[in-house]
Amino acid sequence: VESGGTFKSGNTSGVPGFGFTAIPKFNASINADVENIILQPNSTVEYSRSQPPLSSGDQPITTANGLIYQNLVLSGTGNKTAPPDDLIIQGNLSKTGTCTFVHNNGTVIFSGMAAQSYDATFPQMIFNNLINKNKTALNVNSNLSVYKTLLLNDNSKINLNADITLKSDKNRTANVAKIPANATINYNAGRFVVERYINSGSTPGNHGKSWQLLSAPVFGETVFNSWQEHGDNAIAGFGTWITDPLGTANGFDAISISPSIKKFNSLTQSWDGIGSTAISASDPNGYFVYVRGDRNVRDAATSANPATLRVKGKLFRDDQPPVIVTPDSYQSIANPYASVIDFSKLITSSIDNSFYVWDPSIQGNYSAGGYQTIAASTGFIAVPGASSIFALNTDYRNIQSGQAFMVHNSSLINGSIRFTEDCKIADGHHLVHREGAERQMFFASLYNKDGFLADGNAVVFDEDFSNNTDGDDAVKMLNSGENFGIKRNDRNFAIEARQPVSRPDTIFYDLRNLRQQNYRLVFVPKNIDQGIRASLTDRF
Repeated sequence: VESGGTFKSGNTSGVPGFGFTAIPKFNASINADVENIILQPNSTVEYSRSQPPLSSGDQPITTANGLIYQNLVLSGTGNKTAPPDDLIIQGNLSKTGTCTFVHNNGTVIFSGMAAQSYDATFPQMIFNNLINKNKTALNVNSNLSVYKTLLLNDNSKINLNADITLKSDKNRTANVAKIPANATINYNAGRFVVERYINSGSTPGNHGKSWQLLSAPVFGETVFNSWQEHGDNAIAGFGTWITDPLGTANGFDAISISPSIKKFNSLTQSWDGIGSTAISASDPNGYFVYVRGDRNVRDAATSANPATLRVKGKLFRDDQPPVIVTPDSYQSIANPYASVIDFSKLITSSIDNSFYVWDPSIQGNYSAGGYQTIAASTGFIAVPGASSIFALNTDYRNIQSGQAFMVHNSSLINGSIRFTEDCKIADGHHLVHREGAERQMFFASLYNKDGFLADGNAVVFDEDFSNNTDGDDAVKMLNSGENFGIKRNDRNFAIEARQPVSRPDTIFYDLRNLRQQNYRLVFVPKNIDQGIRASLTDRF
């Protein structure tokens, strides 16, 4: 196909790669035995099948024999399905008509030498993986979405004339891979829209209304314009209802006895209301937000439903300034990146070797969640674990896009924590960590009368640790409901790291905020010699 020429395909089997059949309409446009297909620069291939007049507009976008497209046009109707591997485009990509692009878990790569453009009619195109290798410019002229990963190559350039949405659902949240320092993002009329799916609901597999530790991985939006969806009360599936004792005068949706969005006060070591939703959604310390469901769930009588919280703006990128954590204090920390990060790769000073995340599936007294403690000493196994979100024996060092977390500084000097591009990892799959898995551990869990996990703790025994309290121990973050911790040297711990178990050795448990009901204690030893016997003494 010469420069300026257009090759239109209306066949159900795409352009190249399928053998002819007895029924012509099931053929590819070019038979499989034609291997030498030349698409000159500025040539166009158009997938144009449409219904009517044909029975279906569906077509696969084929890449047999390593075909690389110059200009690619998707038109007509039906599904235009990408290959499951790489679809390489060196010219422009456009979609017209009402057809739908199906990403098929593949990767679309823009790799032209000259400037390329993307234009699309509704519905916008959703890419699985999208890679920009163009060093001149990729002009995004229409909205698009990414389901898995956006990757910007070295020296690449992208001009945002429309928005790129990083999608989030029950299965995953899209991420931006490490951004090279020499990659250019020009923000014209376009911005990034980063979603965070909240799996609230009243059906099996969902959790109820709950608190969430949240961050905004972009800057430029207020709380009102993002998580409150500009005050839109008719939208379904997005945003949430945010209330406060100050009422609607300060941008809240309604008045309530206590705030449903809070910031951590490092001076008082407590959570305070924010005063107004006109403040920025991006904050280095994140927010604690009570998510009832989407914008249609406004009272206690309405059941929770899934909600997608989204914020629009410019990406945080490159290395970030440190966040200070004062001595002997907790601090909430926001993941600033639209990416999963590895806690063990953060640059820290005088910070305990652990962090805390909010687990909305822990029941507690108010069924609104509880803290999971994740420490290097356990190999980043969550404690108490054993919930519908945090399983036992799984490495949870990864912190998700749109997630905030808590850290603690046990020292007597200021500590700090800093994010760099090197903290990013490819996806959110949890890792297996041998070191923690082989240590001796003793887990203790508290279950309520209905069989739901209320809280728990763990002791880790290893020669690497000291019996003195230090940064390898994880101080207990108190829940609003039941608390089951370990008492040592007048301090309460969720995880205690000690020397190998010896005779006699004692774990001093601390139980508080219990209701008048039956509870069940579950003790699980791991990698502990079967010859060691433990007994439980109740001194209450």
